[in-house]
Amino acid sequence: MKIFGNEVSWVVLFGGTNREGTIKTLLEHDLNIKKVLVPNGRRDLKYAVENLVGTKNVEIHEVKKDEILSFVSGTDIKNLLCIGFPYKISSEILNQMELCLNLHPTLLPKYRGPNSGAYVIKNSESIAGSTVHVLTNEIDCGPIVLQSKVKITKFDTTKSMQSKVYQSEPDLLLSSLNLLESGFVPKEQESYSGSEYPLRKPEDSEINPEKSLIELFDDIRSADPVNFPAFFYVENQKVCISLWRPVKTEEDPDGI
Repeated sequence: MKIFGNEVSWVVLFGGTNREGTIKTLLEHDLNIKKVLVPNGRRDLKYAVENLVGTKNVEIHEVKKDEILSFVSGTDIKNLLCIGFPYKISSEILNQMELCLNLHPTLLPKYRGPNSGAYVIKNSESIAGSTVHVLTNEIDCGPIVLQSKVKITKFDTTKSMQSKVYQSEPDLLLSSLNLLESGFVPKEQESYSGSEYPLRKPEDSEINPEKSLIELFDDIRSADPVNFPAFFYVENQKVCISLWRPVKTEEDPDGI
């Protein structure tokens, strides 16, 4: 399968804040990206990609969900890469492409869907990572090309875990594309039940003050410390929790 070269054109559907390093790496290795589409209203992403592209001949557009097809139909683009894009890709688009890939920031088949990041921490996992897989009509269920793995510690939060995972993605994606060009056949995912999690809401950060802090530790560090911090009530007053460490180790300098 031909991946690189001017005769092979790609469209990138990009919605991943802090994941611009993936596009930078692909451009540096001469992947022929013709268009980058970002979600409508995400001008910040559009500007970030424009800075990466520089003088390269790449079109960058903000698009609504129902506009994606019009940007790829009737063109020579036959390959699609999705990185953090918030919209499900229609079967009409998938069917007209020769190859459609997704970069999903968990280790599939566990933690499918767009809302799983916090649950990796909440469930006290020790390993996280990202997965390159083939896009299909079933979300995050397509055959797997390759995965990255990063160690997470008890002092990681959702944010620090995501940072580690995102740092692993440029090399993962490049290795995946090289594998496919060498003739590698992606492997079907193992069946796995209970791998999708609901979108977390502010009230999900409430903790039970009758439990010990050790019991609550994973719940606290999985909460968003800025927007939805862990909290409990004292005399009907909401009390929020902020975690920090006065001393950090070389093993986990970015956690808490």
